[in-house]
Amino acid sequence: MEERCEAVQMLQESIIRSIRKGTNDEDYFQHLADTMTGVIGEDVFSKDQSFPFVIGRSFLAYKLSQEGYTEYQIGRLLGKDHSTINYLKKKAKEIIDAPQYNRDAFQIWEQFNNSI
Repeated sequence: MEERCEAVQMLQESIIRSIRKGTNDEDYFQHLADTMTGVIGEDVFSKDQSFPFVIGRSFLAYKLSQEGYTEYQIGRLLGKDHSTINYLKKKAKEIIDAPQYNRDAFQIWEQFNNSI
């Protein structure tokens, strides 16, 4: 079973790499993080838990999951555990699915998405 999980993970990583056309995971992640930092105007890695930082990390986690990263991989990149990543992705999806309830946050998503 463990060998199968490793094989699946290797396959996922291979697919992700081929989608990105030669960029490695760290470079791609750094590109997304820099883009989000530019959108919110502050370092997305700050420990600050105020609105723009949490929303920025939420959208970053959500985008990485769309790109095929696992919660474990996203957590490793963001320095968070998988349960935090699950929560961040859920918050991002709620905002994206119902932008009328949080227009400020949805504008951050649109700027981020249009900048990458």
